[in-house]
Amino acid sequence: MSSYAGYQADERPLHFILEERKHVVKRVLDQWREPDDDFFKVETEDGQVRMLKRDREADRWFVI
Repeated sequence: MSSYAGYQADERPLHFILEERKHVVKRVLDQWREPDDDFFKVETEDGQVRMLKRDREADRWFVI
């Protein structure tokens, strides 16, 4: 997982690996925070819509 770090660390995802394939994030459609996690609804360059989760405490990303 690669992310853009602007004002805050890991501000938004840039790309992710799923099933041994790199998916580049074209745009973030929605995002929200919960007490322990950040969530992103993203559209990839090939038009797929995926949900990504970042566990802030563990600093780990997941495709959900």
